[in-house]
Amino acid sequence: QTLDGATSDVVTANAEPSKASENKDKLKMPAGEIWIEQTSSNQVNKDEQAEAIQKLKDVNSGIAGDIKSVKFSIDGTDHAYYEVTYTDGSTSGQVEAPDLKIKQVTDYSRGATLGSITIVDNVIKGQLAGEGPFDGIKVQIILSLSDAVKDSYCDKGKCLVDKDTSDPVDATVNGETGEFSYTIPNPDLKLDQKVGVTVKEPHKFKSCSQTTVKPVKVEKIEVRDPRKVTADDKKAIDAAIRKAYTVNGESKLPNG
Repeated sequence: QTLDGATSDVVTANAEPSKASENKDKLKMPAGEIWIEQTSSNQVNKDEQAEAIQKLKDVNSGIAGDIKSVKFSIDGTDHAYYEVTYTDGSTSGQVEAPDLKIKQVTDYSRGATLGSITIVDNVIKGQLAGEGPFDGIKVQIILSLSDAVKDSYCDKGKCLVDKDTSDPVDATVNGETGEFSYTIPNPDLKLDQKVGVTVKEPHKFKSCSQTTVKPVKVEKIEVRDPRKVTADDKKAIDAAIRKAYTVNGESKLPNG
């Protein structure tokens, strides 16, 4: 059999064109703008990759069923490329998207203010800076910054993390007020633990902030003479401390 001018001496099945061959003239490249943070090193992060892939899918709905995966890459701010892998394993090769303009990200996302966190809290709350609306803003919580990065996490907006830092979790953001919150499933906060927050607005660098887990505010106990605390006074103070550090019947005081 022959296909595209090539002849095979040994045939085990009917010759059929690949998906890449079938869609060569159907594959369309998107136009518009794509914002990239690291253009100088030709790095496309996860969010940027997802946005670029969606742009390609939006203009190729007619062949969506043939597409298995897409890879997006850049060469500085001058060239944007796509490589499509089809469901039969064939690929388009690297195809340039000349009408997709690469824009360098320059601005940072707005900041956020975290509420105080104590070792018995199970909800973290905060407030985005500035005026709304706050739609499309992603806020993530890092419950435990490692010792190696806790003092440099916010260094020049890099939001530094390492392998010992806990995985970020998404907070719920109120699009009207800018308030955000995250409920910790099983609170395991420790005194002086560093908690980080990142804010990501579309087409901007992340901003980051952090706070420290504080002790619980304990109810004050009145005593007759602070210079001579009686056994009953001590018992009342002991009970107040234990009460403040107990959540749902579980003590959050250190062992011992």
